[in-house]
Amino acid sequence: MLNVLKYIALIGTFFIYTTSGVFSKLASQREFLSPGYIAFLACTVSVLGIYAVLWQQIIKRMDVSLAYMFKGTGVVFGLMLAHYVFGEAITSPSRAPVPWRQSSTPRTRSFDFPNP
Repeated sequence: MLNVLKYIALIGTFFIYTTSGVFSKLASQREFLSPGYIAFLACTVSVLGIYAVLWQQIIKRMDVSLAYMFKGTGVVFGLMLAHYVFGEAITSPSRAPVPWRQSSTPRTRSFDFPNP
């Protein structure tokens, strides 16, 4: 049971970390150095401070390689917060450009960039 609580605390810590992005985006929507901007910026710094303390406590009680493996949950939480808080659309590219994909024409060099 104690082991499960460690993982719940770890995932909760990453959720807390992703809320700093929400406060940061809210600060960016305010006029520079306005009271709202300063308040959201202070929230961002506070959340990052809380995250730093929690992260140190977690890696004190858990192997760092195991804890770091859950770092990707922050990306999922970030996507969820962006969608539900800001109403942003979550899409996937239909065909992402990949520089190392083989083309139909042979290349003479490993990286052949087009001329401008």
